[in-house]
Amino acid sequence: MFSIFYGKEKLAPSPNKIDILRSLIGGTVSIFILLWLSKLTHNIFIMAPFGATCVLLYTVSQSPLAQPRNIIFGHLISAFVGLFFLKFVGVSIFTIAFSVGCAIALMQVFK
Repeated sequence: MFSIFYGKEKLAPSPNKIDILRSLIGGTVSIFILLWLSKLTHNIFIMAPFGATCVLLYTVSQSPLAQPRNIIFGHLISAFVGLFFLKFVGVSIFTIAFSVGCAIALMQVFK
C-alpha cells in the first residue's frame, strides 16, 4: 500500500538549514524585485519561467542548468522565439505549442 513512499528510488539528501534559508530569501527577493519593477514602471517584468528559474538557481545552484550563461541565454532564446512567432507566425494553440518546442530545441543546439 505504501510502496509509493518506500520505492527503490533514491531521494536527494536533505538540504541544510542555511541552504533552505538562502532559497527562501533568494526566491522571495527575486520575485519581489520583479513585481516591484512591474508596478513601478507599469510594464510586466514577471513571467512564469522566473519561478522555475528561482527553483534551479536557489536549490541546485551547482547544476549546469543553473549557471548564469544557461539562465540568461535560455531566457533570451525563449523570448526571441516567442516574439518571432508572435510577429511573423501568429498565435494559435498549435503555434504556441510549437514555439515552446522550438525554444527547447534551440536551447539544446546552443547548449
